[in-house]
Amino acid sequence: MKDEVQLFAGAGIVPGSVATHEWQELDKKMSTLLSLISDNPSLGVAS
Repeated sequence: MKDEVQLFAGAGIVPGSVATHEWQELDKKMSTLLSLISDNPSLGVAS
């Protein structure tokens, strides 16, 4: 059995939302969560 951790984050899409900005926000949220459990929190999803 593999050790596994699942992390989830979401965004509220509203009128006027910009897809690129939403991805950047999710990347920041996930990087914060990953920084708590990893030495390499960068996802490289949003730039």
